[in-house]
Amino acid sequence: MDKNLFQNKIIIELLEKYQSIWALDHLNKLATWDGEVYMPTKGARYRGKALAKSQTLIQQLFLSKEFINLIDLASNEDLNEYEKSVIRVLNRELEIFQKLPSKFIEKFEETVSESQIVWRNARKLDDFNLFKPNLEKIVELSKQKAEYLGYKSNPYDALLDTFEEGLTVEFLEDYFKKVTDTVTKLLFSLKNNPNYPKKDRISSLKYDIDRAKKLNESILEFLQYDNQKLRLDISSHPFSEGLSTQDSRITTRYEGFDIARTVTSTIHEFGHALYFLQHNDEINTTPLYTNYSLALHESQSRFFENHIGRSHAFFVENLSKFHKLGSEYEKFNADDYYTYFNQVQPSLIRVEADEVTYHAHIYIRYKIEKALINDEIKVEDVPTTWNEMYRDILGILPKNDTEGCLQDIHWSMGAIGYFPTYSLGTVFASQISSKLEKELSPISELLPSSVGVKKINNWLAENIHQYGATYTFGQISNRLTGSELDTKYWSDYLNEKYNKIYS
Repeated sequence: MDKNLFQNKIIIELLEKYQSIWALDHLNKLATWDGEVYMPTKGARYRGKALAKSQTLIQQLFLSKEFINLIDLASNEDLNEYEKSVIRVLNRELEIFQKLPSKFIEKFEETVSESQIVWRNARKLDDFNLFKPNLEKIVELSKQKAEYLGYKSNPYDALLDTFEEGLTVEFLEDYFKKVTDTVTKLLFSLKNNPNYPKKDRISSLKYDIDRAKKLNESILEFLQYDNQKLRLDISSHPFSEGLSTQDSRITTRYEGFDIARTVTSTIHEFGHALYFLQHNDEINTTPLYTNYSLALHESQSRFFENHIGRSHAFFVENLSKFHKLGSEYEKFNADDYYTYFNQVQPSLIRVEADEVTYHAHIYIRYKIEKALINDEIKVEDVPTTWNEMYRDILGILPKNDTEGCLQDIHWSMGAIGYFPTYSLGTVFASQISSKLEKELSPISELLPSSVGVKKINNWLAENIHQYGATYTFGQISNRLTGSELDTKYWSDYLNEKYNKIYS
């Protein structure tokens, strides 16, 4: 990795001024993590107020004349790539803070902090009406946010841009057409295969939660995690929070059956954590240690979840770990687990979806979000619209709101515009996998040794992780593969893998 990334005197002074912003943001992330993992539910109101005030303090620091002047001065300097990226990221953040009133930021933060607790309760009680007033507030605030930020064609563009720089409805309409066409054709082909569906006998098995925890820990060890830098906890919705290259937090959940749910969630979140942990240490307390490209972030989690955690070699190497779940699990071999983790069957829950139908889940959420922001549907219409789309697109119907429109935490977090990045990241993961295998070896040949796993992690660090937000998603794609995001890699990967499984 490069040494002395920041050499310009004005950039160094700017980064010194940034330390107060970084410290507040660092503590905000820690408070957010605690809110999902350990905080008593009644603490949400005051935690929300604290986070709201903290966010407005960050805004004040950003908008100080001294800080803005330093950004302007540095912009006219002869800067290296990392220093230019610091200015790019700070200008992007500054523009948002200049456009959003502090009172709006406070109201938004307080609303989403409270809404996450309400969502958790509504999901537990299977009652959308409990969450409906909160979602109405969030949608209205999101519309206001779009107006404050501004857009050229569609208000939803303003929200998309906050999660993936430059992402628009125009791009996504064309993108989802390609993706859904691929999914529809492959699913039709598989359904007409005499071997469809692949029946498994593992998903219905119950498991002991303590043993499942040990399984997840042993899989993290296989993936070369450092337990001095990463911790695994439990939350109602799995997530990851990166605090530094020395501290990353991930969560999973245990439902007592269908062991694939917790395993894939844990591996998915590990991909996020590794990305954070393998940033260059020099960017730890700088604006480059951020989530500016969620598509890039999701490409790392989906790479590990799908290309590592759903590969045949993974189950060959970790079979004994699954057998430790109990005598019922000892009856199955690596082929059985591979079939189980890769069965293609339209399902209701996004985080448990197979690789083929996964994008339909994202497409449905994208359409609903876009419709809400454009006043094409009301919040009260969400459950009906959700169910109708699942029926029409996947041929299945949720029995209740918990397995329907209440399953994801994102809307309660105010993260309207996030979902499309899951699909983009999944597609890019195939592009990454293709390049990695050309430069190293097939993943099936790398996984059988700890050295091979380390090679994968090191390759990702060298080509993607070390840079943090230094490069945009498009720039990383071009640097790594010589082209923008290309669905062909993903389409070829899916068709080859699943036609083989069902042959």
